[in-house]
Amino acid sequence: MITWVLLVLTAGLALGYNIIATRSSVGSPLLLNYWLFATLLVASLVITRLVSFVLVKVWFPRFTGKASTQLLRLSVEFVTFGTLFILNANLILGAKLSTLLTTSAVITVVLGFALQATLGNLFEGLSVQIHQPFAIGDGLEFGDYYGTVESLTWRAIALRQNDNTLLIVPNNVLAQSAVVVYAEDQPYQASCTFFAPVDVPPNQIRELLEPALARLEIAHSMRLPEVFMEEYTPSGSAIRYQAKLFVPYKYRLDYCRSVMMERIWYSLARAGISIPTAIESTISNYKIPLIYSRDTITNTAESVVKILGQCQIFRGVSEASLELIATQSKRQIFAANEMLERQGNATYAMYVVLRGLVVVPLPHEIRQDDVQSQHYIWSASVLDQIRQQYAVYMGPAAKVLIEQAATKTSDPYHLYDMLAEEIPNEAERMIFKGLRPAFPSKEIFAGGYFGQFQLFANHNPDESTPLARQESELLEISQGVINAVIQQDAIFLDLVATNLAQAHGLGSIEMLALQKAIRARYKLRS
Repeated sequence: MITWVLLVLTAGLALGYNIIATRSSVGSPLLLNYWLFATLLVASLVITRLVSFVLVKVWFPRFTGKASTQLLRLSVEFVTFGTLFILNANLILGAKLSTLLTTSAVITVVLGFALQATLGNLFEGLSVQIHQPFAIGDGLEFGDYYGTVESLTWRAIALRQNDNTLLIVPNNVLAQSAVVVYAEDQPYQASCTFFAPVDVPPNQIRELLEPALARLEIAHSMRLPEVFMEEYTPSGSAIRYQAKLFVPYKYRLDYCRSVMMERIWYSLARAGISIPTAIESTISNYKIPLIYSRDTITNTAESVVKILGQCQIFRGVSEASLELIATQSKRQIFAANEMLERQGNATYAMYVVLRGLVVVPLPHEIRQDDVQSQHYIWSASVLDQIRQQYAVYMGPAAKVLIEQAATKTSDPYHLYDMLAEEIPNEAERMIFKGLRPAFPSKEIFAGGYFGQFQLFANHNPDESTPLARQESELLEISQGVINAVIQQDAIFLDLVATNLAQAHGLGSIEMLALQKAIRARYKLRS
């Protein structure tokens, strides 16, 4: 638009100059010279904008593959217009080019000393924006500083640091430093080192930890993690390993290391691999600190037996049988937000939550009442996240509607369904439903259990995977443990079948069928 206005103005000035020039009585030669100079000056602005468009908008992106910037455009326009201005002044006004250049050189020297730092920032900023080694949104690390690029100007670069402060770095300072660039659209590698006992085969360490690291939320889906053996410790009692994981840029490097080391700790602990506390020694019994909590102590068989006795499925079972289950079953500890992957024989195991909180997905056809009976405790952060999503469609009324709906259901999956019914637009309703979890779920606290039908009735396991919402300790009861129990307790399976039938509201005929299936599972005669 501005270019068209300048073109019209140039044409008007040129027409006026022709009218004045053909009528010598109207204007003097001095007036004609200044009129012509003004005309060429406006024409220079048009030429400058055209040159800027061709060089900056067309040529630069096509031949460099990089986006043009405002600073680059201003620099090209300044040089182009300055050159045309000097030529017009020399040709039209009679100003000698040598005089203009000498005068401008003197002025340049004076300004150069006065604005040395400013001009340095300008040219370094121009150099950065021409080469573009990084862009807004990328991460920069130089010296002791690290942050995300928020703005690029002719004077400085603004970096948002991890503590949310804004760091202003002059361009000339950045140009003199070695800079590490984390591209926003590229994954980068996070790594950490850890020790494992020398008597554990390295291949076992890799097979255990690489899948565990791949299941982390921070893991990049297209780059698999790797675990390398680095060296033996001087004492020869341990091996140092390095784990490498590609992660998206949005995660901080120190945070990634922490998450990786935490997952390695829990994975090794569940596998019964002692974690060396120092290069010269290893822990002889790692389980003691793992199963201790300031809130709940479950490191004694008596406390586990008490929890088992409170489970509805084991109601009426003798204390001797419960003690056998408590001592023979395997205890596992999971980190917060870790998936409970079950493989091999563990696929058909039952789990009792000794402490913590586990979210277990349910079949899609589960009834609202079945979920509501689990006494789900709503997390304020969960409700706040749903409120922010819901407010996009319902505005300020979202908070009240969520508070009302949260008293009628106990599961996020069903809560999304209930709230979606209040959205009048069908397309928006479907979009909001798409935000819900993949499965309905229930929360199981300490004393609860899941997987009972896989263990006793040999049901196929669900495709979905439970999630430890908090750090959780679970008791894994396997088929081998049940076989050991029924060797000393003949009525154990009948009690379990009766309790299962009552818990799920089965009639007498269905209970007999379940009892028969359980006895067949463990090869006992009816």
